[in-house]
Amino acid sequence: MRIQNALFLIILIICSLFSLLSSSSSKFNKRSKANTKQLNNEKSQNNQSNNNQSTQPQPQSCSSKPQKNIILLGPPGSGKGTQSNFLIDEFCYCQISTGDLLRDNIVRQTSIGLKAKEFMDKGGMVPDHIINKLIKKAVISPSCERGIIFDGYPRNQSQAEHLELILSKLGKKVDKVIELQVDNKVLFERITGRMIHLTSGRSYHIKFNPPKVEGIDDVTGEPLIHRNDDDVKTLKIRIDNYNQKTVPITKYYHGRNLLKMIDATQKIKVIQDEIYRELSN
Repeated sequence: MRIQNALFLIILIICSLFSLLSSSSSKFNKRSKANTKQLNNEKSQNNQSNNNQSTQPQPQSCSSKPQKNIILLGPPGSGKGTQSNFLIDEFCYCQISTGDLLRDNIVRQTSIGLKAKEFMDKGGMVPDHIINKLIKKAVISPSCERGIIFDGYPRNQSQAEHLELILSKLGKKVDKVIELQVDNKVLFERITGRMIHLTSGRSYHIKFNPPKVEGIDDVTGEPLIHRNDDDVKTLKIRIDNYNQKTVPITKYYHGRNLLKMIDATQKIKVIQDEIYRELSN
């Protein structure tokens, strides 16, 4: 009996020692993993900081171009997206498109995106306080230092006045307003055949500006989409809204000697040349 008790005691001591060693090893491994994770995080933060500090120099062709903030006006389907891409490439400006900002927030299902979606699904315009909040955040982006293309904003005089206030606080101003004019009949044909690359906002048309491969974005090779609001019924509502609310602000900018009207039924290159001359003056 004594021998059995002694053996039981020895086994109990061994088990206790093994448990203690296992616990210490587990704590050491956890501390080691935590330290490794912390080092990796610090390294990642340092790399991010270095990347932020080492900004890419502007191409020489861009540095010689004028730095301006411009507004592109025009009804849905007038070619604002196409001309914006030209200005981004030619002048190294950034594009602030209310449509892109709204779609991005809708895709990410942000609170502001879900609120905006209710209005967009009905073909209505998103309220000013939602749009102004998106614009205010976008204009401070470092990529917009050389110049900004406002596409789809402002849509009324209230937004125009709010934009002037935002820019003035940053020591900037609106330098030129370009209105792309298109007859309604042409707009319906353009819109119903329009295809969009959702990520970049690049716009194509099955007849007027087709992609190299049907249904595929020329740059990324990703599929193109046909927007849900690019139908005749919704388009009519959007054009009516544009005519009622946006067209009157052309008078606002005309009074400030900033407005240039361009016939957007011309060939894309002709329109680009007109815009180029206007901004180079």
